[in-house]
Amino acid sequence: MNIPSRFIKISGVLLVTVATLVTATAFFLPYLLDVNAYRTEIITALQQSLNRPVSFGSGSFAWHFGPSFQF
Repeated sequence: MNIPSRFIKISGVLLVTVATLVTATAFFLPYLLDVNAYRTEIITALQQSLNRPVSFGSGSFAWHFGPSFQF
């Protein structure tokens, strides 16, 4: 086996591994991330940024062509 052929095989395996990890992360991240656990930090940051009172009912995280948050 020559060097270019071996490099192509290793690159292919590496590319498939990275693509699988990215896909798995995108699929499972909404189930692992609970936005409501960060309620106090979110409210504090928004109140400081907006200089007004903020209320927070519930929040959710989804992955639709990129990360999205709904409050």
